[in-house]
Formats: sequence, structure tokens, C-alpha cells
Amino acid sequence: MRAWVLFTLITAPVLAWAAQTDSPLVGYVPDPRGRGTPSLLVSCILTLIVCVWSALHLNVPPRTQSTSRNILLNAQWIIAGMYAPEMVVFVAWRQWSSARLLQKMITEAADGKAGPSTDWTMTHSFFACTGGFAFEFDELDLVQDAEQDREAMPTPRLTLTARGVALLARCGHLPHVPREEIDDKSKANSLAKTTVLLQATWMLIQAVGRLIAGLPVTLLEVNTVAHVLCALSMYILWWHKPLLPQQPIILRDKDSSLLRRSSREGNTSPLKKTGSLETVSGITFFHQAPNDCLAILQAQRRKDTGTAFFERRPRVLGQGTKPSVASKRRWLNLAVAIDTYPQLMQHDRLLLRHHVGRANCVHLKPEQLMVDHVGNWPSSDLLRDVDGLVVGMVLWLANFVYGGIHMAAWNDHFPTEAEKWLWRGSSSYIAFCGGLWVVLNFAVSRIPKLNEFWEHWMDGKRSLAQSIALGIVVFICGLSLVFARVFIVVEAFIGIREMPTSVYATVEWTDILPHF
Repeated sequence: MRAWVLFTLITAPVLAWAAQTDSPLVGYVPDPRGRGTPSLLVSCILTLIVCVWSALHLNVPPRTQSTSRNILLNAQWIIAGMYAPEMVVFVAWRQWSSARLLQKMITEAADGKAGPSTDWTMTHSFFACTGGFAFEFDELDLVQDAEQDREAMPTPRLTLTARGVALLARCGHLPHVPREEIDDKSKANSLAKTTVLLQATWMLIQAVGRLIAGLPVTLLEVNTVAHVLCALSMYILWWHKPLLPQQPIILRDKDSSLLRRSSREGNTSPLKKTGSLETVSGITFFHQAPNDCLAILQAQRRKDTGTAFFERRPRVLGQGTKPSVASKRRWLNLAVAIDTYPQLMQHDRLLLRHHVGRANCVHLKPEQLMVDHVGNWPSSDLLRDVDGLVVGMVLWLANFVYGGIHMAAWNDHFPTEAEKWLWRGSSSYIAFCGGLWVVLNFAVSRIPKLNEFWEHWMDGKRSLAQSIALGIVVFICGLSLVFARVFIVVEAFIGIREMPTSVYATVEWTDILPHF
């Protein structure tokens, strides 16, 4: 009996192989016609991963940031890229515009002179805007700075902002850093970025092909196409930006004293921190006719559209007004820096020459030249050459495009009537909520009475009832926006539980592409 069992175990595979050889032999076999739910899900999910994760170009993390904090920060931006990808596109545009302006300023500072600025590229400018250059100070420097300015709270490492790098270029102290050294810190080169772009573009081509062939596109594919377009925009804007650098390039140069002396902390603050306390936002040097200069500064103030970011406009303080903030020691250090590098005054003098024939005064605005680290969300660290209202319009345009793509599925099939109207309402709200922001800011910046009301509001001159009403409106609008964005993504996935059979038909590319 045991011998028979052993014989069966040995001969069974041989007999099975012999049976297989009796089946007919074929060559090329095409895939079955149509597609299934698993292939649809896998294709869209993989594309979303490429668009959400691979397209993110975060800045250099802080020196003391732990691994867990770094993971949490990446998770936050992944969630933002999943539910609000157009906001990430806006961040990319702000960083690109800052890098482009920095590149222009460095090129103008070179003015045909040989030096580091002639080898400066957009990769250098992006790396500077991402917090890629930093100074490290020894203990003696820290002790001296602490004794001179106890409010400064110096740290062993300070990161240069784009404004700080521009100042070094104007004063002839731009660091010489080979581009290869920056490329080594990037986690992807141009070839890797091109590969990701091709993968994302293929999903876009498939969706367009289905529309041309008259085949329906699922809600999941509509949402994926929106992410693909956002990812393409990110890659185009961030093409020269290094991907996920972890450490800055340390500039071991004594010229850091220039930045320490001329750095003045900015005065922008969030809405909740804005009170009635006046702060100094700049200092003006009068040569003659101070009344004329005050008129010029008042005109500049009226043209300032900082309210696009819910900030108070700067006020021009009259003659004899004492600063309520900013140490006298800092202004003394600034005076030393101006005496050593006249380019500081010359730069701001040129700004006023656009408004007056004779440069009777020079107005120095506060700038953040060195910070602990450069954050990922656009702030005063970045350069800007466009009006604040234009920045708000760009953000609204990004919202409009993202919401408009989902509005294109207005008449698609939905499992229930409630889901159809929730989709329509959510996509419309995302598309047009930014427009209200732009209209309000435009009205405040152009209508004097509204601007006066806004300044009184920001000064805290409002009643408790008005504050409560504002809080309720902000809470409802914010909660509605969060719900709309979450619903769009969730419905894109759960909507596949009931779809027309034509959704699973594949495109016959020979019927679409021209051929002979």
C-alpha cells in the first residue's frame, strides 16, 4: 500500500505535464476586452500616489526637528495634496516667483562682472528660497550678540532667506557654490522627474481618449485628472527645485556680520495676534523737505494692498513719534551696516525715484534676512514683485480650476440623488469661494470707507457681538469648505459601487489616432 502511494506521488506530476502537452499551442494572446473594477482602482490609486507624494518638494527641515515630527509634517502636506492640491500649486507658484525674482536681482547685481553670480542658476535661487544656505556661529559670536541685543535670542545656526541672499549679492558677497553640490542634495534628477511626469500624463491621455470615443469617465477618474493637472503644474514650477533636501549648505564666512547687523524682523502677524499696539515697520532718512517725503510715503501706503492677506496697512508716523517696538541697538547696528555698505540705501532710494524726481529721503522697510528655518507655506521670507491682490487672484484661480474640473461631472451618474446634489454643491463651493475673497479684498483696497472700517476692525475697535458674528461666519465657511473637499474625494471612491456598464469599455485607439 505504501509503495502504491509513493508511486502515485511520483508519477502524478509527470502525467499532469503530459496532459498539458496535449492542449493546443498558441502564440500572442491579447488581453480580454474591457476593464474591471480592480484595474480601475489600481490605476487611479497609483496615479494619485505619484501626484500627491512624488510631486511634493518640501523645504529643508529645521535642524532640531525629530524624525517623528518630520513624518508628521510630511503627512500633513500629503493630506493637503490629497484634499487641496491646488493650494500646493499656489505654494509652488509663490516659491517659483520668488526664485525667479531672486535670479533677476542677482543677474542685475552682477552687471557683467565675473564672479559667483555669473554661475548662479535657477537651481541656486530655488535652493536659497528653500532654506538651503545657512550660517553657523561660534560661541564668541553668540555671546557678543546676546550682550548687544538681549531680544535677539541668537541660535547656533541661522538660515538665509531669499532676501538675505539678495542682500549678499548687492554687497558683492554672494557665495560660490557649484551646482553639482546642490544636485547631490536632491532626491531626484531631471530623468526621474520626467518619468513621473510621463506616468501622470498617461492617465490624462486615457481620460481624453475616453471623452473623444464617447465613453463615460468615472468620478474617480475625474478626481484623478484634477490631481494630475495639479501635479503637472507643480513639476513645471518646481522643475529646478531640489527634491527633499535634508541639510543646508553651511557658509563659513565672516560676512555673516552684514546680515546680523542689517536684519530687521518683519511686522506681519496673523489676524488673531493683531491688536491696537503700534509697531515700527520701517525707518526713513530725510535729506531735505521731509513734508514732501511724508506725502510720498502716504501715497505708497494707499497703494499697499496688504489687506489681500488680512493684514493692516502700514501707517506713516509723524515727525517726533517714538518707536514703541524695536531696540535702539538694532537701529544702531543697521546704521553701521549702511555706513559699510551704501548699497543698502541705494536700493531703497531707487524705489522712491519712481514717485519723485529728487530722492529727498530713503525709506528702509523691515526684512527677514536670517531665520531659524524657512517654512513651507509662503511668508515674508519669499520675494514678491506682484501686488497682493494679484496673489489672491492666483489662489482663487487655482481653486476655480480645481472645482471646475469636478463641476464637469455635473451630469454624470450618481448612485443616489443626494450624492449628485452634494457633488454639485461641493464642487461649486470650492470653485467660487475664493472669488468672494478676491472681491472683498479688492473692495477694501479701493474703497476708502471700507478700508477705514477694516482698519478699525483690525485695531480691535469692535463690539463683542461683532466678534461673535465674525467667528460664526468664519467657522461655518471653513467647516463647509472642509466638508466639500472631503466629500469630493470620498464620493470619487464610493461612487464606483454603481456605474453604467459602458464605464468598463476600453478605448479603441485605432479609431481615435490618425493612421494610414
